[in-house]
Amino acid sequence: MKGDNRDLHLSKIYFYARNLTISTNNVVFPSQPTYNQLKHSGQLRLIHNQDVANTISSYYQETDIIYSQNNFILGQVSHYWDLAGNLFDAGVFYKIRQEKNTRSNQPQITN
Repeated sequence: MKGDNRDLHLSKIYFYARNLTISTNNVVFPSQPTYNQLKHSGQLRLIHNQDVANTISSYYQETDIIYSQNNFILGQVSHYWDLAGNLFDAGVFYKIRQEKNTRSNQPQITN
């Protein structure tokens, strides 16, 4: 960042710094209400195939791990933004975001 050619690469640095974390909607939040309803009402026992019941239970137990990972990722992104705020010009990030939103809101040409 202190080299003679700093300005040549500055736009790329801003581009990657902003676009790598521009969206946190890539985080998956699995839905558990149906499983919880089955489990708490005793209806899970209606699944007679024990392997299927065990697989369903295992899947939903793993959602706790997914939630934990999501919280960690979101925490890291938040920490990154705290640090990036001290390093980068927020006005440039805002401009990049506005340009991205403008492009994504343009009508798509279809045949």
